[in-house]
Amino acid sequence: MKKFLLTVLTTLVIISLPFQEVKAQDPITNYDGIPLVVYWAKPSRMLYPDSYQQIRDMGAYGIVVGDVFDAPQYLGYFTENNVKVIPAYNGGTGWVNPEYAYIFVYTEGHYTTWEAEGTDPANGKATLYYNTHYTSYFNEGDTIQGRWAGGSQIPDNKVLIYGPGYPQNAYYNYNIGQVDYRLDCKMKIDTITTPPPGFLDDTVCVIKVTNLKAIEYALGVVEETVDSFIVKVSDFNDWDIWTTIDTTYNLVGFGYDDIKGSRAVQNRAGCVEFKIIWSGLDYLNLYIDKIRVSDQRGRDLLDPTLQARIQIKTMVENYATDTTIIGWYGLDEPGSIDNYEPFRVVDSLIQSVLGSNVRLHTGFFGGYNGKYRWGFWAWDYPDTLALRFYQDEEFWLRAKQKNIQINLYSYYYPWRFIASIH
Repeated sequence: MKKFLLTVLTTLVIISLPFQEVKAQDPITNYDGIPLVVYWAKPSRMLYPDSYQQIRDMGAYGIVVGDVFDAPQYLGYFTENNVKVIPAYNGGTGWVNPEYAYIFVYTEGHYTTWEAEGTDPANGKATLYYNTHYTSYFNEGDTIQGRWAGGSQIPDNKVLIYGPGYPQNAYYNYNIGQVDYRLDCKMKIDTITTPPPGFLDDTVCVIKVTNLKAIEYALGVVEETVDSFIVKVSDFNDWDIWTTIDTTYNLVGFGYDDIKGSRAVQNRAGCVEFKIIWSGLDYLNLYIDKIRVSDQRGRDLLDPTLQARIQIKTMVENYATDTTIIGWYGLDEPGSIDNYEPFRVVDSLIQSVLGSNVRLHTGFFGGYNGKYRWGFWAWDYPDTLALRFYQDEEFWLRAKQKNIQINLYSYYYPWRFIASIH
């Protein structure tokens, strides 16, 4: 048991991105050498007294560990033995002091804004797609950009906007409750000709949430409807006025097939798309600015008037001058793009604390080839939409993280990505 470091610790290499702007001197950056960090997948209370010496002997700079705040002496043990710590959340048992879970809780939030005209390549490769034959680009003073369509030239039931086609979580980590999503679509309509009598009940479009469900190999994949919402003329505030049309959904029952085995995989729908489908009204135009998907945690974090940001900053302030803590650990291996904006915001809050020199961390496994197609059953899914992109690269573009910990599993990516940025 005392030689556990040779058998149960997963080794992580921290990739420090050199061109990322940093407000303070991150101890990871200042480390004289390659900062080797070990991930101890058990509570810190299970470390034996001689384990600290073993950590140093193997050349590790620090350790990612949960429950370090459960008792005052735990952090003290690391300080006394000169072992650096990146505190994580031990979600399997919970913490005695649950306020220390704020970073974990909010990095597990969901919040993504998908622009109708597509994602700025500087902020990500995953994107919404649009029908090039029946939609056109528009902008309003460069503040609002998107796609518009209208008139009698568009066939009924034509998909105008679709994508991104990416994994979304059905439950929070360790099955602690289902994720309830809210989908906000910012749209407006204007008239081409005089509307007919009773036009307020006419259907402008249908907002649909779909998923590709992996089934038996011989049958490939099947698209299933998660939710469908009819948008009528009466749902808009008025002509030529931007209106947010919202609907809610969850992905319980839309995850991978149970025969695939993994608990984590079952909690994730594999390829979710948002579609705006035209309903054939020839007397109006439809303008689409953006689609935003979020859960309550994400909305709480992104709202500066709520307590979420204060809770995170207060926790970081309490340890801003503690040299034993070299970083904070968020959600481990974030499974959806929707987690990336919460990571960016939490990291910015940590940096904003006066005297704080640390940054936010997470680790990536990324599947058998580093893409969003999960596990050895990934042949069930087509290599298309967001599924063809690499997780750690998308995370870096969207979350703007400085330190990414790469789990050293035997797949060919991210080696190519790492080589390209150095």
